[in-house]
Amino acid sequence: MNLRCLSLFLLPVLIRPDRAIAQRVLIQNTTPERVTEALKNRLLPQGFQFVNGGAKQLVMTLDRGMVRQANSFDCKTHVNLLHVVMELRFRYKQKTSGLEVSAFEQVIASDSCGEHSRRPVSPGVELEHLQQLLDQVRGELEGSPTSDSAGKADSTH
Repeated sequence: MNLRCLSLFLLPVLIRPDRAIAQRVLIQNTTPERVTEALKNRLLPQGFQFVNGGAKQLVMTLDRGMVRQANSFDCKTHVNLLHVVMELRFRYKQKTSGLEVSAFEQVIASDSCGEHSRRPVSPGVELEHLQQLLDQVRGELEGSPTSDSAGKADSTH
């Protein structure tokens, strides 16, 4: 195996996936409790379940049910249908300029034998939506317009 192939193989091992694709926002004049409440208010109506939360983090999941998975097969049925759960993890870190909120999204796939696999969500639309969620929460808690409303033209003129 040449050095280039080896480095491509080791890259996912050396870089923790949850650190590689985290979305972040800095919210001024807030607490983890207020952020948790704002996130729960937005995510619970969408079907997410509260798993746990505290001063350092919030974990919520969304059960997606049985989903076809390419290149993954159930150990008993030999069918490529696995039970999939989306996990959102928000971590809080107090900084001098405010509360840093980092968001990570993982897919957890389980088969009927109890085997689990975790993988981060691929970069793309899902991560953009996660960043938009953080931006909306920041706007709500800081009392400023969100990024969605800031770019819209005023229709009264």
